[in-house]
Amino acid sequence: MWTQLRNLYYALSNPRAATLLSGISTPIPDISVTRETVLGYPAVWAAVNLISQTVAKLKPYPYKRIDDTGRKLDRRHQAYPLLANKASRYVSASNFRLDMTALALIHGNAYAWVRRNSLGEPEELVILDPRSSYFDQMTGVYRSTVYTDQQPNTVQILPENVIHIRGLGGDGINGYPVVSILADALSNSLALQKTSVYSFGNSMHPSGVIETPNTITKNVDELNQLHESIEKKYAGLSKAGKLMLLQGGLSYKPVTFNAEEMQFLQSREFDLRTIALIFGLGGCVHKLASSVNSSYGSIEAASLEFLDAIDFWLCQWETELSDKLLTERQKDNDSHYIEFNREALIRMDMLNKVNAIVTQRNNGLLNTDEARALLNLSPLPDELGETYYLPANLVPMGQENADPQTIDPDQDSTPLELQQQLDATAGQGGKEDDLTKVVMSETQETTPDE
Repeated sequence: MWTQLRNLYYALSNPRAATLLSGISTPIPDISVTRETVLGYPAVWAAVNLISQTVAKLKPYPYKRIDDTGRKLDRRHQAYPLLANKASRYVSASNFRLDMTALALIHGNAYAWVRRNSLGEPEELVILDPRSSYFDQMTGVYRSTVYTDQQPNTVQILPENVIHIRGLGGDGINGYPVVSILADALSNSLALQKTSVYSFGNSMHPSGVIETPNTITKNVDELNQLHESIEKKYAGLSKAGKLMLLQGGLSYKPVTFNAEEMQFLQSREFDLRTIALIFGLGGCVHKLASSVNSSYGSIEAASLEFLDAIDFWLCQWETELSDKLLTERQKDNDSHYIEFNREALIRMDMLNKVNAIVTQRNNGLLNTDEARALLNLSPLPDELGETYYLPANLVPMGQENADPQTIDPDQDSTPLELQQQLDATAGQGGKEDDLTKVVMSETQETTPDE
Protein backbone atom coordinates (compact mmCIF):
# COMPACT_ATOMS: atom_id res chain seq x y z
CA MET A 1 0.00 0.00 0.00
CA TRP A 2 2.80 2.42 0.92
CA THR A 3 4.61 1.68 -2.34
CA GLN A 4 1.48 2.47 -4.36
CA LEU A 5 0.94 5.77 -2.57
CA ARG A 6 4.58 6.73 -3.05
CA ASN A 7 4.43 5.94 -6.77
CA LEU A 8 1.25 8.00 -7.09
CA TYR A 9 2.90 10.96 -5.36
CA TYR A 10 5.94 10.88 -7.63
CA ALA A 11 3.70 10.54 -10.69
CA LEU A 12 1.61 13.56 -9.73
CA SER A 13 4.76 15.61 -9.11
CA ASN A 14 5.39 15.48 -12.87
CA PRO A 15 4.15 18.81 -14.33
CA ARG A 16 2.84 17.00 -17.40
CA ALA A 17 0.64 14.78 -15.24
CA ALA A 18 -0.94 17.80 -13.56
CA THR A 19 -1.80 19.27 -16.95
CA LEU A 20 -3.28 16.01 -18.18
CA LEU A 21 -5.43 15.59 -15.07
CA SER A 22 -6.72 19.15 -14.71
CA GLY A 23 -6.38 20.34 -18.30
CA ILE A 24 -6.23 23.97 -19.39
CA SER A 25 -9.88 24.83 -18.99
CA THR A 26 -11.11 28.40 -19.40
CA PRO A 27 -14.53 29.90 -18.72
CA ILE A 28 -14.49 31.62 -22.14
CA PRO A 29 -15.69 29.47 -25.06
CA ASP A 30 -13.59 29.17 -28.22
CA ILE A 31 -10.42 30.30 -26.39
CA SER A 32 -7.56 27.78 -26.32
CA VAL A 33 -4.61 28.60 -24.07
CA THR A 34 -1.45 26.99 -25.48
CA ARG A 35 2.14 28.07 -25.91
CA GLU A 36 1.45 29.23 -29.44
CA THR A 37 -1.74 31.18 -28.67
CA VAL A 38 -0.20 32.85 -25.62
CA LEU A 39 2.89 33.95 -27.57
CA GLY A 40 0.50 35.28 -30.23
CA TYR A 41 -0.61 37.98 -27.80
CA PRO A 42 1.64 41.03 -28.39
CA ALA A 43 2.15 41.92 -24.70
CA VAL A 44 3.24 38.37 -23.84
CA TRP A 45 5.54 38.22 -26.86
CA ALA A 46 7.11 41.56 -25.89
CA ALA A 47 7.67 40.53 -22.25
CA VAL A 48 9.16 37.12 -23.09
CA ASN A 49 11.28 38.60 -25.88
CA LEU A 50 12.56 41.44 -23.68
CA ILE A 51 13.76 39.20 -20.85
CA SER A 52 15.11 36.47 -23.15
CA GLN A 53 17.04 38.88 -25.37
CA THR A 54 18.54 40.62 -22.35
CA VAL A 55 19.82 37.33 -20.92
CA ALA A 56 21.06 36.31 -24.39
CA LYS A 57 23.20 39.41 -24.95
CA LEU A 58 24.85 39.17 -21.51
CA LYS A 59 27.71 36.68 -21.57
CA PRO A 60 28.43 34.49 -18.53
CA TYR A 61 32.15 33.82 -18.13
CA PRO A 62 34.12 31.40 -15.94
CA TYR A 63 36.37 33.21 -13.47
CA LYS A 64 39.26 31.91 -11.39
CA ARG A 65 39.75 33.29 -7.90
CA ILE A 66 43.09 34.91 -7.06
CA ASP A 67 43.89 35.09 -3.35
CA ASP A 68 40.83 36.18 -1.39
CA THR A 69 39.53 39.18 -3.32
CA GLY A 70 40.93 39.03 -6.85
CA ARG A 71 39.81 37.13 -9.93
CA LYS A 72 40.68 36.70 -13.58
CA LEU A 73 38.85 35.47 -16.63
CA ASP A 74 39.73 31.82 -17.28
CA ARG A 75 39.70 31.50 -21.07
CA ARG A 76 41.22 28.01 -20.86
CA HIS A 77 38.35 26.62 -18.83
CA GLN A 78 36.51 23.75 -20.53
CA ALA A 79 33.20 25.64 -20.31
CA TYR A 80 34.46 28.85 -21.89
CA PRO A 81 33.79 27.90 -25.57
CA LEU A 82 30.25 26.77 -24.70
CA LEU A 83 29.46 30.02 -22.89
CA ALA A 84 31.19 32.49 -25.21
CA ASN A 85 30.96 30.94 -28.69
CA LYS A 86 28.75 27.94 -29.51
CA ALA A 87 26.64 25.81 -27.20
CA SER A 88 26.50 23.01 -29.78
CA ARG A 89 27.36 22.38 -33.38
CA TYR A 90 24.31 24.22 -34.72
CA VAL A 91 23.35 26.59 -31.86
CA SER A 92 25.29 29.68 -30.82
CA ALA A 93 25.77 30.50 -27.15
CA SER A 94 23.51 33.57 -27.33
CA ASN A 95 20.69 31.69 -29.09
CA PHE A 96 21.00 28.93 -26.49
CA ARG A 97 20.39 31.40 -23.66
CA LEU A 98 17.63 33.12 -25.66
CA ASP A 99 15.59 29.96 -26.23
CA MET A 100 16.19 28.45 -22.80
CA THR A 101 15.02 31.61 -21.03
CA ALA A 102 11.91 31.85 -23.23
CA LEU A 103 10.99 28.23 -22.48
CA ALA A 104 11.43 28.82 -18.75
CA LEU A 105 9.20 31.90 -18.88
CA ILE A 106 6.37 30.14 -20.72
CA HIS A 107 6.55 26.60 -19.30
CA GLY A 108 8.13 27.28 -15.93
CA ASN A 109 10.97 24.86 -16.79
CA ALA A 110 13.75 24.70 -19.38
CA TYR A 111 16.11 21.75 -19.79
CA ALA A 112 19.43 21.30 -21.60
CA TRP A 113 21.40 18.08 -21.90
CA VAL A 114 25.12 18.48 -21.08
CA ARG A 115 26.85 16.00 -23.35
CA ARG A 116 30.39 15.15 -22.24
CA ASN A 117 33.44 13.52 -23.76
CA SER A 118 35.30 10.50 -22.42
CA LEU A 119 37.14 12.71 -19.91
CA GLY A 120 33.90 14.06 -18.47
CA GLU A 121 34.38 17.53 -19.94
CA PRO A 122 31.29 19.23 -21.42
CA GLU A 123 31.27 19.21 -25.22
CA GLU A 124 27.84 20.58 -26.14
CA LEU A 125 24.56 21.75 -24.65
CA VAL A 126 21.38 20.37 -26.26
CA ILE A 127 17.98 21.95 -25.54
CA LEU A 128 15.23 19.50 -24.54
CA ASP A 129 11.50 20.00 -25.09
CA PRO A 130 9.99 20.91 -21.69
CA ARG A 131 6.63 19.43 -22.75
CA SER A 132 8.18 15.95 -22.87
CA SER A 133 10.86 16.30 -20.18
CA TYR A 134 10.64 16.06 -16.41
CA PHE A 135 12.50 14.97 -13.31
CA ASP A 136 11.47 11.55 -11.97
CA GLN A 137 11.82 11.83 -8.20
CA MET A 138 11.33 8.08 -7.71
CA THR A 139 14.38 7.11 -9.78
CA GLY A 140 16.34 10.36 -9.39
CA VAL A 141 16.89 10.92 -13.13
CA TYR A 142 15.56 13.22 -15.80
CA ARG A 143 13.39 11.65 -18.51
CA SER A 144 12.99 13.22 -21.92
CA THR A 145 11.65 12.20 -25.30
CA VAL A 146 14.16 12.81 -28.09
CA TYR A 147 13.96 11.90 -31.73
CA THR A 148 16.55 9.68 -33.40
CA ASP A 149 16.01 8.79 -37.06
CA GLN A 150 12.60 10.51 -36.80
CA GLN A 151 11.53 8.05 -34.12
CA PRO A 152 10.66 9.08 -30.55
CA ASN A 153 12.93 7.62 -27.92
CA THR A 154 12.78 8.19 -24.14
CA VAL A 155 16.20 8.75 -22.58
CA GLN A 156 17.27 8.88 -18.95
CA ILE A 157 19.78 11.58 -18.00
CA LEU A 158 21.60 11.96 -14.69
CA PRO A 159 20.88 15.23 -12.84
CA GLU A 160 24.51 16.36 -13.07
CA ASN A 161 24.15 16.34 -16.86
CA VAL A 162 21.04 18.51 -17.08
CA ILE A 163 20.94 22.31 -16.90
CA HIS A 164 17.51 23.03 -15.42
CA ILE A 165 16.34 26.67 -15.49
CA ARG A 166 13.09 26.96 -13.53
CA GLY A 167 10.73 29.62 -12.28
CA LEU A 168 8.50 29.64 -9.23
CA GLY A 169 7.71 26.14 -7.95
CA GLY A 170 6.50 24.23 -4.95
CA ASP A 171 8.84 21.28 -4.47
CA GLY A 172 12.28 22.82 -4.98
CA ILE A 173 12.76 20.92 -8.24
CA ASN A 174 10.03 21.66 -10.78
CA GLY A 175 8.66 25.06 -11.73
CA TYR A 176 4.94 25.64 -12.01
CA PRO A 177 3.56 25.41 -15.59
CA VAL A 178 2.84 29.07 -16.26
CA VAL A 179 0.40 28.52 -19.13
CA SER A 180 -1.76 26.17 -17.02
CA ILE A 181 -1.80 28.14 -13.77
CA LEU A 182 -2.49 31.51 -15.41
CA ALA A 183 -4.91 30.14 -18.01
CA ASP A 184 -7.84 32.29 -16.84
CA ALA A 185 -5.88 35.55 -16.87
CA LEU A 186 -4.31 34.76 -20.23
CA SER A 187 -7.63 33.65 -21.74
CA ASN A 188 -9.11 37.03 -20.85
CA SER A 189 -6.32 38.72 -22.80
CA LEU A 190 -6.79 36.41 -25.76
CA ALA A 191 -10.56 37.00 -25.73
CA LEU A 192 -10.01 40.76 -25.76
CA GLN A 193 -7.76 40.47 -28.79
CA LYS A 194 -10.16 38.17 -30.65
CA THR A 195 -13.12 40.48 -29.94
CA SER A 196 -11.22 43.42 -31.41
CA VAL A 197 -10.35 41.37 -34.50
CA TYR A 198 -13.96 40.33 -35.04
CA SER A 199 -15.18 43.92 -34.57
CA PHE A 200 -12.92 45.18 -37.35
CA GLY A 201 -13.39 42.07 -39.49
CA ASN A 202 -17.11 42.70 -39.85
CA SER A 203 -17.07 46.16 -41.40
CA MET A 204 -20.89 46.34 -41.50
CA HIS A 205 -20.87 46.66 -37.70
CA PRO A 206 -22.59 43.63 -36.13
CA SER A 207 -24.76 45.83 -33.92
CA GLY A 208 -26.51 47.56 -36.83
CA VAL A 209 -30.33 47.50 -36.90
CA ILE A 210 -32.75 47.05 -39.84
CA GLU A 211 -35.86 49.19 -39.26
CA THR A 212 -39.27 49.03 -41.01
CA PRO A 213 -42.56 50.81 -40.42
CA ASN A 214 -44.47 47.68 -41.42
CA THR A 215 -45.10 44.45 -39.58
CA ILE A 216 -42.43 41.86 -40.21
CA THR A 217 -43.70 38.50 -41.32
CA LYS A 218 -43.80 35.80 -38.72
CA ASN A 219 -42.32 33.28 -41.11
CA VAL A 220 -38.92 32.37 -39.68
CA ASP A 221 -37.60 31.16 -43.03
CA GLU A 222 -38.37 34.51 -44.69
CA LEU A 223 -36.61 36.38 -41.88
CA ASN A 224 -33.56 34.17 -42.24
CA GLN A 225 -33.51 34.68 -45.99
CA LEU A 226 -33.72 38.45 -45.52
CA HIS A 227 -30.87 38.40 -43.02
CA GLU A 228 -28.69 36.19 -45.22
CA SER A 229 -29.26 38.27 -48.33
CA ILE A 230 -28.31 41.52 -46.57
CA GLU A 231 -25.23 39.94 -44.97
CA LYS A 232 -24.17 38.36 -48.25
CA LYS A 233 -24.36 41.65 -50.13
CA TYR A 234 -23.00 44.12 -47.61
CA ALA A 235 -21.00 42.42 -44.83
CA GLY A 236 -17.23 41.89 -44.97
CA LEU A 237 -14.12 43.95 -45.60
CA SER A 238 -14.31 43.59 -49.38
CA LYS A 239 -17.80 45.18 -49.40
CA ALA A 240 -16.96 48.10 -47.11
CA GLY A 241 -18.46 51.39 -48.39
CA LYS A 242 -20.79 49.65 -50.85
CA LEU A 243 -24.11 51.39 -51.58
CA MET A 244 -26.98 49.69 -49.73
CA LEU A 245 -30.35 49.30 -51.46
CA LEU A 246 -33.32 48.20 -49.34
CA GLN A 247 -36.95 47.57 -50.35
CA GLY A 248 -40.31 47.53 -48.62
CA GLY A 249 -39.62 50.55 -46.42
CA LEU A 250 -36.58 48.93 -44.78
CA SER A 251 -33.82 51.20 -43.47
CA TYR A 252 -30.46 50.43 -41.91
CA LYS A 253 -29.49 52.20 -38.68
CA PRO A 254 -25.94 51.52 -37.54
CA VAL A 255 -24.99 51.59 -33.88
CA THR A 256 -21.76 53.52 -34.02
CA PHE A 257 -18.63 53.02 -31.94
CA ASN A 258 -15.80 55.46 -31.73
CA ALA A 259 -12.27 54.28 -32.41
CA GLU A 260 -11.33 54.11 -28.73
CA GLU A 261 -14.28 51.87 -27.88
CA MET A 262 -13.72 49.53 -30.82
CA GLN A 263 -10.01 49.10 -30.04
CA PHE A 264 -10.60 48.69 -26.28
CA LEU A 265 -7.68 51.04 -25.60
CA GLN A 266 -8.20 51.33 -21.85
CA SER A 267 -8.68 47.59 -21.47
CA ARG A 268 -5.55 46.94 -23.50
CA GLU A 269 -3.48 49.27 -21.32
CA PHE A 270 -4.75 47.59 -18.16
CA ASP A 271 -4.07 44.21 -19.72
CA LEU A 272 -0.54 45.32 -20.58
CA ARG A 273 0.14 46.02 -16.92
CA THR A 274 -1.29 42.61 -15.98
CA ILE A 275 1.06 40.83 -18.39
CA ALA A 276 4.00 42.87 -17.04
CA LEU A 277 3.14 41.73 -13.49
CA ILE A 278 2.98 38.09 -14.59
CA PHE A 279 6.54 38.22 -15.92
CA GLY A 280 7.97 40.33 -13.09
CA LEU A 281 8.15 43.57 -15.07
CA GLY A 282 5.68 45.58 -13.01
CA GLY A 283 8.07 48.52 -12.70
CA CYS A 284 9.19 48.35 -16.34
CA VAL A 285 5.88 48.51 -18.24
CA HIS A 286 7.29 51.34 -20.34
CA LYS A 287 9.68 48.83 -21.95
CA LEU A 288 6.73 46.88 -23.38
CA ALA A 289 4.93 49.80 -25.03
CA SER A 290 5.98 53.31 -25.95
CA SER A 291 2.51 54.62 -24.98
CA VAL A 292 3.30 54.04 -21.30
CA ASN A 293 5.42 56.88 -19.96
CA SER A 294 8.44 56.19 -17.78
CA SER A 295 8.54 57.74 -14.31
CA TYR A 296 12.33 57.62 -14.08
CA GLY A 297 14.41 60.77 -14.16
CA SER A 298 17.37 59.24 -16.00
CA ILE A 299 18.38 56.37 -18.24
CA GLU A 300 20.57 54.97 -15.48
CA ALA A 301 17.68 54.76 -12.98
CA ALA A 302 15.51 52.92 -15.51
CA SER A 303 18.37 50.52 -16.28
CA LEU A 304 18.85 49.72 -12.59
CA GLU A 305 15.14 48.99 -12.16
CA PHE A 306 15.16 46.65 -15.15
CA LEU A 307 18.31 44.92 -13.89
CA ASP A 308 16.58 44.29 -10.58
CA ALA A 309 13.60 42.82 -12.46
CA ILE A 310 15.62 40.22 -14.37
CA ASP A 311 18.29 39.54 -11.74
CA PHE A 312 16.40 36.43 -10.61
CA TRP A 313 16.90 34.81 -13.99
CA LEU A 314 20.58 35.75 -14.05
CA CYS A 315 21.03 34.11 -10.63
CA GLN A 316 19.24 30.97 -11.85
CA TRP A 317 21.59 30.75 -14.82
CA GLU A 318 24.72 31.35 -12.73
CA THR A 319 23.74 28.70 -10.18
CA GLU A 320 22.99 26.04 -12.77
CA LEU A 321 26.01 26.75 -14.97
CA SER A 322 28.39 26.73 -12.00
CA ASP A 323 26.92 23.47 -10.72
CA LYS A 324 26.89 21.61 -14.05
CA LEU A 325 29.92 22.98 -15.94
CA LEU A 326 32.54 23.27 -13.21
CA THR A 327 34.50 20.22 -12.09
CA GLU A 328 33.91 18.71 -8.66
CA ARG A 329 37.40 19.78 -7.59
CA GLN A 330 36.75 23.37 -8.64
CA LYS A 331 33.48 23.42 -6.71
CA ASP A 332 34.98 21.82 -3.60
CA ASN A 333 37.91 24.25 -3.54
CA ASP A 334 35.70 27.20 -4.53
CA SER A 335 38.41 28.14 -7.02
CA HIS A 336 36.10 28.99 -9.94
CA TYR A 337 32.65 30.43 -10.52
CA ILE A 338 30.54 31.57 -13.48
CA GLU A 339 29.03 35.05 -13.50
CA PHE A 340 27.31 37.54 -15.81
CA ASN A 341 28.66 41.03 -16.32
CA ARG A 342 25.67 42.98 -14.99
CA GLU A 343 27.32 46.34 -15.55
CA ALA A 344 26.70 45.93 -19.28
CA LEU A 345 23.00 46.60 -18.59
CA ILE A 346 23.55 49.91 -16.83
CA ARG A 347 23.25 52.66 -19.42
CA MET A 348 24.25 56.29 -18.94
CA ASP A 349 25.05 59.24 -21.15
CA MET A 350 28.63 59.57 -22.38
CA LEU A 351 29.56 62.53 -20.18
CA ASN A 352 28.53 60.77 -16.95
CA LYS A 353 30.22 57.58 -18.10
CA VAL A 354 33.54 59.30 -18.77
CA ASN A 355 33.38 61.24 -15.50
CA ALA A 356 32.76 58.02 -13.57
CA ILE A 357 35.76 56.34 -15.23
CA VAL A 358 38.00 59.38 -14.64
CA THR A 359 37.02 59.39 -10.96
CA GLN A 360 38.00 55.74 -10.64
CA ARG A 361 41.27 56.37 -12.43
CA ASN A 362 42.18 59.35 -10.26
CA ASN A 363 41.48 57.38 -7.07
CA GLY A 364 43.62 54.37 -7.93
CA LEU A 365 40.84 51.95 -8.82
CA LEU A 366 41.89 51.86 -12.49
CA ASN A 367 45.01 52.72 -14.39
CA THR A 368 44.84 54.71 -17.62
CA ASP A 369 44.93 51.64 -19.89
CA GLU A 370 42.11 49.97 -17.94
CA ALA A 371 40.06 53.15 -18.14
CA ARG A 372 40.62 53.38 -21.90
CA ALA A 373 39.61 49.74 -22.31
CA LEU A 374 36.19 50.51 -20.80
CA LEU A 375 35.72 52.99 -23.64
CA ASN A 376 36.97 50.61 -26.35
CA LEU A 377 40.20 52.59 -26.74
CA SER A 378 43.63 51.04 -27.29
CA PRO A 379 46.33 51.19 -24.55
CA LEU A 380 48.86 53.99 -24.49
CA PRO A 381 52.25 53.17 -26.11
CA ASP A 382 55.38 52.26 -24.16
CA GLU A 383 53.39 51.12 -21.10
CA LEU A 384 52.58 54.74 -20.23
CA GLY A 385 49.09 53.81 -19.08
CA GLU A 386 50.01 51.08 -16.57
CA THR A 387 50.69 53.40 -13.62
CA TYR A 388 48.12 53.80 -10.84
CA TYR A 389 47.57 57.25 -9.34
CA LEU A 390 46.14 58.50 -6.05
CA PRO A 391 45.48 62.03 -4.75
CA ALA A 392 48.69 63.37 -3.15
CA ASN A 393 46.83 64.73 -0.12
CA LEU A 394 45.74 61.31 1.18
CA VAL A 395 47.28 59.94 4.40
CA PRO A 396 46.76 56.64 6.25
CA MET A 397 43.78 56.48 8.59
CA GLY A 398 44.68 57.52 12.14
CA GLN A 399 47.52 59.81 11.03
CA GLU A 400 45.44 62.78 9.90
CA ASN A 401 47.20 65.25 12.24
CA ALA A 402 50.72 63.80 11.95
CA ASP A 403 53.69 65.59 10.44
CA PRO A 404 54.03 64.54 6.76
CA GLN A 405 57.73 63.81 7.38
CA THR A 406 56.87 61.28 10.12
CA ILE A 407 54.16 59.30 8.29
CA ASP A 408 55.12 55.67 8.00
CA PRO A 409 54.67 54.61 4.37
CA ASP A 410 54.39 50.96 5.42
CA GLN A 411 51.01 51.75 6.97
CA ASP A 412 49.75 53.25 3.75
CA SER A 413 47.95 50.98 1.31
CA THR A 414 49.85 52.68 -1.54
CA PRO A 415 53.28 51.23 -2.46
CA LEU A 416 56.24 53.42 -1.48
CA GLU A 417 57.42 53.82 -5.05
CA LEU A 418 53.97 54.95 -6.17
CA GLN A 419 53.68 57.37 -3.25
CA GLN A 420 57.01 58.91 -4.21
CA GLN A 421 55.76 59.36 -7.76
CA LEU A 422 52.62 61.01 -6.46
CA ASP A 423 54.64 63.35 -4.23
CA ALA A 424 56.83 64.28 -7.18
CA THR A 425 53.80 65.14 -9.32
CA ALA A 426 51.89 66.94 -6.55
CA GLY A 427 50.76 70.44 -7.35
CA GLN A 428 50.07 69.79 -11.04
CA GLY A 429 46.43 70.82 -11.02
CA GLY A 430 43.85 70.78 -13.79
CA LYS A 431 44.83 67.34 -15.09
CA GLU A 432 41.47 65.76 -14.36
CA ASP A 433 39.65 68.18 -16.60
CA ASP A 434 42.31 67.75 -19.31
CA LEU A 435 42.06 63.98 -19.11
CA THR A 436 38.27 64.14 -19.34
CA LYS A 437 38.49 66.29 -22.48
CA VAL A 438 41.04 63.98 -24.12
CA VAL A 439 39.07 60.82 -23.39
CA MET A 440 35.83 62.41 -24.55
CA SER A 441 37.38 63.53 -27.84
CA GLU A 442 38.97 60.14 -28.54
CA THR A 443 35.73 58.34 -27.63
CA GLN A 444 33.68 60.41 -30.01
CA GLU A 445 36.13 59.61 -32.80
CA THR A 446 36.65 55.88 -32.23
CA THR A 447 33.80 54.49 -30.16
CA PRO A 448 30.77 53.18 -32.09
CA ASP A 449 27.28 54.13 -30.95
CA GLU A 450 25.95 52.02 -28.09
